[in-house]
Amino acid sequence: MSLGSDLAIQLGQNLAFVLNGGASGSYVRFDCKGTTEVKLKGGIEFDRNLVLPLDNNLKIVAAPTKFKANFDGTASGIKDWLLEAQASHSAVTATEGNGFKMGFEKMILDFSKLKNTRAMTFPENHPMAKSPMKNSGRE
Repeated sequence: MSLGSDLAIQLGQNLAFVLNGGASGSYVRFDCKGTTEVKLKGGIEFDRNLVLPLDNNLKIVAAPTKFKANFDGTASGIKDWLLEAQASHSAVTATEGNGFKMGFEKMILDFSKLKNTRAMTFPENHPMAKSPMKNSGRE
């Protein structure tokens, strides 16, 4: 069962949680025994009162553009989930764009013993370096 269209959930005045729908968006798979997999794809959008979006030169992007951190994750159990997130550069509004700045191209939270992201690499001397599990999972 998939989410037919995007769903925005307002979390107070300054934050919105958006789940992506459609063919490549969020879904739940289940069989006769219950839920087998959940995929959440979407983002968290911050109001400009909290966080300012920055361009690649770390200059503030003009309004009405808002800072958004995107995520894509799957779970087949409470102890088996994988989440990837991306966010452009941003600055905390309290510093008026002149202080604390952050951003990340890709962040992976891997809470799975069964799969890894395809981007996962191990050092050659790591016990999992030649394991077939190293390339299982999704990209």
